[in-house]
Amino acid sequence: MSDPIDDVLDDLFTRLAPLGPAGRRAYLEAEAHLLQAVAEDEARGASLDAAYSAALSRFGEVSEYVEGVDAVNRLGFRALVTRLVGDAWLLGALAGFFVGLAGVALAVVRAVSGVVLVASDLSGTVLSKARCAQLAEYYPHAATCLQASRLHHADEIVGSYQTLGLVGVGGLVAYWLARRGRGGPLNRFAAAAQPDLVAVVGVVGAGTLALLQFLQGTADLAVGARNGLATSLAVGAAAALAAVALSPRALAALRAPRPAGTVER
Repeated sequence: MSDPIDDVLDDLFTRLAPLGPAGRRAYLEAEAHLLQAVAEDEARGASLDAAYSAALSRFGEVSEYVEGVDAVNRLGFRALVTRLVGDAWLLGALAGFFVGLAGVALAVVRAVSGVVLVASDLSGTVLSKARCAQLAEYYPHAATCLQASRLHHADEIVGSYQTLGLVGVGGLVAYWLARRGRGGPLNRFAAAAQPDLVAVVGVVGAGTLALLQFLQGTADLAVGARNGLATSLAVGAAAALAAVALSPRALAALRAPRPAGTVER
């Protein structure tokens, strides 16, 4: 007597066979996913029947899986570009939003502690008389040209980060509206976006950035460098927050058996 996993795999094999190599790859992926899911649940103490039930529940309907594979197999260049634009839109909007959070944090640091922790070390920078005169117009209270340059640099950092944050919020609002059919010509891009893929890419990218920024901040602390320290730590914290926020969806996507690029329904 065959177990439920075998029955599902037999059904999958029959339905995916007409799709050729793409169908074979999708079948092998589904088989590996189901068997691994059963083994993991058994290792956690579940009975075999419970492990079968949980694995099949997470897998979902065979027909939906096959439809997704077929959709990817028939995906044309124009549809692929539309999907990539949608993914870039969502990923960019999320990145802008979290950069904006770093900008808010840096604005607070600048107001409380001054510009040293925000601006980079500009002590070796040579400024022309014309540039110093220009900076003096904007920062008449600065005692030196170097101080005015630091003030300007700090304002540029905080302002650019906050601007990116506003753009990110606008992008997310536009995406939300377009996903609900209220974005006009943008609807097709939002509908084609893959939030699961964006979450995975976002976690990897944000996690890597957070690690690099925290390492940079730690190195600066080790040598007693304070210039730009808050910027490194604020960006690292915002990136870490992004990775944490996106991780539930990313983990769910990695556990799902859908082939890469499957259209979300």
